[in-house]
Amino acid sequence: MLYCEDYTEDNAATLQKRLNDVEDFELCYRDDPTDPVLVSKRKLFCNPFRYHAMPARPTCVPQRKTFLMQRSRQRKW
Repeated sequence: MLYCEDYTEDNAATLQKRLNDVEDFELCYRDDPTDPVLVSKRKLFCNPFRYHAMPARPTCVPQRKTFLMQRSRQRKW
């Protein structure tokens, strides 16, 4: 999401390494977890109510997609 790359396991590993190499900044979000921002660690810890830590893995999108697919199969018109 931050780098606007397609999600693949290879891209995730490569981009995670790039993020880990950035020492003074942390990946977080303000209101929407799908809109990430890089913020200095000092600013992040000084504003804990403004910035929120990103989840380790995006789990809500695939689960929602699976849920909707299962639900559409259950409907019998």
